[in-house]
Amino acid sequence: MPVRPARPMTAMLLAGLALIGLAGPARAHDQLVGTDPVDGAVVDAVPSQVALTFSEDVLDISTTVVVAGPDGRVPTTPTVDGSTVTAPLPDGLPDGPYTVTWRVVSADGHPVQGSFAFTVGAFAATPSPSAAPAPGTTAPATPTGLFVGIGIAVALAVALVVARRAATTR
Repeated sequence: MPVRPARPMTAMLLAGLALIGLAGPARAHDQLVGTDPVDGAVVDAVPSQVALTFSEDVLDISTTVVVAGPDGRVPTTPTVDGSTVTAPLPDGLPDGPYTVTWRVVSADGHPVQGSFAFTVGAFAATPSPSAAPAPGTTAPATPTGLFVGIGIAVALAVALVVARRAATTR
């Protein structure tokens, strides 16, 4: 009577599937979770600063915040404090539409960028195209752990088929 390797191979297949379940999600880039002023807001007066809040701490490397108002580019120097980036605005800026374009380095070392707009005073807000995905829609990182787990499961399934064929040809 031939030896049936089905039980050991089935155990190996189940172990491979368990590894897939244990594979954690890949780390995604930080996401912009809030701005002050809020994107699209109409505020009564020019704020003293713009603030961006991210899902995790950002690295204090090459951070840029460019504010453009009705009179052109507004001089500002951003600062990073954990997950918050602030850029002070000078006094005396006019009412009108403002666009804030930003770029930070995510905690995982990848750059993340985008823009948002707000309006000061009674001016009608004109929507500006945003280079950033909406909060919560940043493209996820490749789920490497999942691919490795699938590869292991496929390899185990192939080994099971080969072992069964070998057992039936004896």
